[in-house]
Amino acid sequence: MTVLQAGFPRSGNYWLWKIIEALKRSAGLEPRSFITGQPIHGVAKDWELSIRRMARVDFIIFAPEAPLYAIPPFFAYPIGDFDAYLSSTDHVWTHGRWDPATEPFLRRFKKRVYIIRDPRDVLVSWAHYQFNPKRMSGSPVRLTVKDPAALLEARCRREARSWAAHVGSYLEARAASADVHFVLYERLVGAFKEEVGALARYLGLPFDAAGSSALKREVSFEALKGSDPDHRRREGAGEGRSILSARQRAAVEDIAGPVMRLCGYRVGAPGQPAVPQGPMPFPPDPGRVRRALLRSQRIGLPEFLDRDWAEFLKRFRV
Repeated sequence: MTVLQAGFPRSGNYWLWKIIEALKRSAGLEPRSFITGQPIHGVAKDWELSIRRMARVDFIIFAPEAPLYAIPPFFAYPIGDFDAYLSSTDHVWTHGRWDPATEPFLRRFKKRVYIIRDPRDVLVSWAHYQFNPKRMSGSPVRLTVKDPAALLEARCRREARSWAAHVGSYLEARAASADVHFVLYERLVGAFKEEVGALARYLGLPFDAAGSSALKREVSFEALKGSDPDHRRREGAGEGRSILSARQRAAVEDIAGPVMRLCGYRVGAPGQPAVPQGPMPFPPDPGRVRRALLRSQRIGLPEFLDRDWAEFLKRFRV
């Protein structure tokens, strides 16, 4: 069985990786890794990466020309034989969206897991991570703002739209009957045993509910922060609602709100829990997903484009 895990950046992807690896280990499965058999691994294992063991992770980038195996942010190389790649690994991580170009590859995986996190928290985490020295050392893009607050001010709306498109692409695939299991970051924080138990059942792996406390300690914030202090900044959920300005928060909720509601997040409901209180509501209705995607991509466009988009929505009764 080869598991693909996907998610928008800064959504708890590394946490999910460690959880899946722990579940496989407790099941006695022998790990398979493509990247450790490649020449680059001998060099990359000594690189200064924000995740120290990233050189051992099978990370894939879906480039227009071909899928690439990668060690972000320093290395990427085309996968020549995708069948051989799949047979050489049992767990792959990607930040790629589900779209017509990636779908033929995504459907080749036996199991697909997608992690979702509140975009208000994602944006705050993302802005801080852009100033991570190890990330900056491997990126050809130089920041033109002085700190995370200024970056949020400049990119808030753009990143909210990217989150909605990314999450929405997998919701839409699931609504069209693709086999995708969703994990909610906030449920891992507040209902770890239930969320990991559902993940284990989907993967067909044993899960000892009575022993879940030991697993939780193994993948806890303290444990991961100890092994990778440069990657995880803070634990918990809800940070974005206190750090974002009222205007930024309103912009994120306006743009990403249609998709957030599909995931169970409360939007614009003071005094009520903002994070999902239960598992994601499934199966999603295809029409509702499509309408949410279209609306989230429309909001915030320049006025002349917004008029054209509104006419499109009206014509197709979206």
